Amino acid sequence: MKNLTPFLVLLLAFAVVVSTGCNKDDDDNPGPADNTLVIDGTSYDLGKGFLEEFGPNGNGSFDWDVTLTSSDVTAPGGFLAGTGSGIYLDLNTNDENGLVAGTYNYEDIRDAFTLVDASTFENFDFTNLSGTIGSITSGTVTVDLVGNEVRLEWDLTTADNKVVTGSFQGTLEEI
Repeated sequence: MKNLTPFLVLLLAFAVVVSTGCNKDDDDNPGPADNTLVIDGTSYDLGKGFLEEFGPNGNGSFDWDVTLTSSDVTAPGGFLAGTGSGIYLDLNTNDENGLVAGTYNYEDIRDAFTLVDASTFENFDFTNLSGTIGSITSGTVTVDLVGNEVRLEWDLTTADNKVVTGSFQGTLEEI
């Protein structure tokens, strides 16, 4: 019996490790990876974020445009240049000082917490304005402020029914 006790303890420890070490639910729906744009199942890395202020809308809301792109895109002189992929989001807040945490719903009317225009860019040459553009027609964008960074997550649909999801966390360069 003395020799059997250590074996049972090891067997019990092994059973605990195996039953808690892998949770199938965690792998069923992992969601988009950070700093990734997914267009109809194709993923694009997002390395940069740009923020542009367009001021008040006249109804108490404020227009802030966000463009998230792959790392090869730059913004010399406030204009995007280079070739890459990305997403453009025309977000409207209730604060003249910048983005506000919350959920922004796609709408036709500019109001606080609305997304009134959005586009995707695939292998797009921002310098010569050529490449594939997708027009967003519905969905939501969630904004969270994390220290001096912004976290954006989106679940959108294009005019030709492509699903567009993704997330980005980082600083936004003002242009």
